[in-house]
Amino acid sequence: MSPRYLSYLVLILCLGFSNCTTIFNANFNSQPVGPPATDPPGNPSGDAMTFSNGVTVVTPSLITTNALQVERVNQGTYVEFIPADHQLTPNYTVFFRGYVPTAGDRSHLTMTVKGNSGTVAFQLRMAGGKFTLISGDGTEEVGSYTTDQLYVFFLTMIVDAGSPEIRISVLQGGSSVVNVSGKPFVDAAFNRLTAFRMEYPQPLLEAFPGIIVVDDVLITKKREVDE
Repeated sequence: MSPRYLSYLVLILCLGFSNCTTIFNANFNSQPVGPPATDPPGNPSGDAMTFSNGVTVVTPSLITTNALQVERVNQGTYVEFIPADHQLTPNYTVFFRGYVPTAGDRSHLTMTVKGNSGTVAFQLRMAGGKFTLISGDGTEEVGSYTTDQLYVFFLTMIVDAGSPEIRISVLQGGSSVVNVSGKPFVDAAFNRLTAFRMEYPQPLLEAFPGIIVVDDVLITKKREVDE
């Protein structure tokens, strides 16, 4: 199954169940090359993006439609995907597909799930062909990747279990390259997702390039029965 159809399947499955809803959705297909919209077109209403210089809609080589490029610049680069709904919910999943060009794999990309009152669920870093997870258990290498290959990411936060946990799956060509579960949050008080952030650091003594291209960014939540 292609990543594009897989992304549609995720959305259809979510919307098909009464206890699941999409709270952020951006695929950049209808957006022209240049700066992205701060309010992604389409449903849901109220989702938003904030970003710095270096974040641009492009026509990439490995994705057949327009996508979002995050490229490191001198001031550092970030983009935040902000869901329309910040209410407490049993679990969240962040889905997207993306790749790192060979020329853009020399700086650390940090992905952060941000939560209530400044809490952090976890961080996932990509650099030098390695995935590194920062969780409540510390820092550990959890998988590897190849540049110029398209990957599909599922980042899930289970909040309502007796032991809240992180579940991460990264797929390439139908094969799993990262499969993590049972990891605790960085901050035990995390209980709701307020933003998903991608960031390259500001250069200090070096200016190594960093680029990631992403598309079909979805954030879903499982709803309470009485919501």
